Amino acid sequence: MTIKLSTSAINCQLKSLNFISLKAKDAVCDYFMDNYQIRPNVNKQNPDIRILNFLNQHEYSIYIDTSGDTLFKRGYRKDKLEAPLKENLASALVFLSNWQREETLFDPMCGSGTIVIEALMKALNIAPGLFRRFAFEKFTNFYQRDFDQLKHQAKLDIDKSFKPLIYANDIDIRAIKQAKLNLSYMKLGEYIKFNNNDFLKIKAPDVSGVIISNLPYGVRLDDLTKLEKFYPQLAQHLKNNYANWRCYFLSGDLRMPKLMRLKPSKKIPIFNGSIECRLFEFIMVSGSNR
Repeated sequence: MTIKLSTSAINCQLKSLNFISLKAKDAVCDYFMDNYQIRPNVNKQNPDIRILNFLNQHEYSIYIDTSGDTLFKRGYRKDKLEAPLKENLASALVFLSNWQREETLFDPMCGSGTIVIEALMKALNIAPGLFRRFAFEKFTNFYQRDFDQLKHQAKLDIDKSFKPLIYANDIDIRAIKQAKLNLSYMKLGEYIKFNNNDFLKIKAPDVSGVIISNLPYGVRLDDLTKLEKFYPQLAQHLKNNYANWRCYFLSGDLRMPKLMRLKPSKKIPIFNGSIECRLFEFIMVSGSNR
């Protein structure tokens, strides 16, 4: 099989970590040559086995990665859109909103659909790793039969009889197509209702419910100017059409509530990668601006 070796260190006196990786790689290859007369190849992009070296001031540890691809990847997402929300972060937003599966859920700016798909997985009790592969499946001491039994039980635990009211919208038709593609990989395409429109032009899909959405942050200066105009429009739209809704918006633009002239009932600090954000909660009450 193919391998990849990488090295990290804290308070280590050695100057070249690349040299450590090279020596460890040579040692692995020499072992295979001595015992099996065949040498494993190196694959830096998608190796079968990842070997991780860690050094501190006095110790040297070697780890074999059992996960393979990073664990936030559930295996259903095939999107190529810019800055997609990581699956574990989307799942956290659903959890922090305290959304219950009997409530209507709406993501008005859904992108590739990660938030609504994670909510659907919660509603139907779908195990988060069910659609992905793990590095341990390539180990020589891996018991395929036992793992198949675990996956079979996880599939039996899915509650496909429940039909949650989950809606998703995006102004970009490419995003909607990508979200549907991601959902079709799970064979659950009929469970989420998609719409392609400007959020400011559509009414609420139900008399009450929960909005969870990842808003644009405005990294560039011209984007910040556009957001200054967008936030008041968003606030007015929510007041006019979303009374009795709980609204949760993730944003890295901390000016958002002030520009919306709405007071959030919660401000939860969250990091989206390196970007410090807040999950703002707005409780929309009929006849009130706040």
